[in-house]
Amino acid sequence: MNQFRFYGFSDYEDGKIASLETVGEYEIPLNVFIDNASEFDDIDECFCTVDLYGIGSEIEVFSSEEAYRAADKKLAVISMIPIGTFSAQPDDESFQPSPHILFTGKVLYVERDPNAGADEPNYFASVETLELKINLYFRYDGPVEEGYIIYGVAWLYGDMEVENE
Repeated sequence: MNQFRFYGFSDYEDGKIASLETVGEYEIPLNVFIDNASEFDDIDECFCTVDLYGIGSEIEVFSSEEAYRAADKKLAVISMIPIGTFSAQPDDESFQPSPHILFTGKVLYVERDPNAGADEPNYFASVETLELKINLYFRYDGPVEEGYIIYGVAWLYGDMEVENE
């Protein structure tokens, strides 16, 4: 479970995204699609936890931190940018908030599904990134092992639990 400060909900496609902020050294704002948002009709700013899941896309895998650095990626080995929270262009009126992040993280646990269809995720991995642990589903043609580094985009979702004050 990841701990966050909750600021509010906004409509997103077939549900709601929560405006959250990580609780830790960096206090990073991000959006997460909340599956159980309907349970929180009238909620104010508070602390909450979310068992965070992600659907990965544009995934690249590196066997080590050294291999990642050799690929000349611009992000640190453990890093995250909430690309669905802020527009890259100031005053971009067409920007639509979303629960997307660009991340680099370390694989803590991994399972492969050899029976996954061609358009289905064939990996499930627990990934540690900047102030987050994500249960990530993704498609990748190649080996993925614990300790490997994953780089890509994730669409974040999960159930929220409000902490008692």
